[in-house]
Amino acid sequence: SLMQSMAEHYLEQGLEQGLEQGLEQGIEQGLEQGLEQGLEQGIEQGEIRGKQEALLKLLRHRFPPVPDAVITRVRALRSPVELDALFEKGLTAKSLEDLQ
Repeated sequence: SLMQSMAEHYLEQGLEQGLEQGLEQGIEQGLEQGLEQGLEQGIEQGEIRGKQEALLKLLRHRFPPVPDAVITRVRALRSPVELDALFEKGLTAKSLEDLQ
């Protein structure tokens, strides 16, 4: 009947719009979460990189020349707490060996 086909048409249209809106919202939320996580990771990596470079600058100033092996080891460190602790030790260490 005409009423039934109109009802089916509007139901179909409503479903399509609902799916479209749901998909759009899902994509928006996914992008937001992805950007947020990416930003957090970027900030964290930047903080670690800054601490690595500060430690290396201190070591180069206090114990030149700093061996490549030490530079590689410092750049491999990912813990801000560990990098801070080494920096503190580096301020008063008598030699590079004191940092190990």
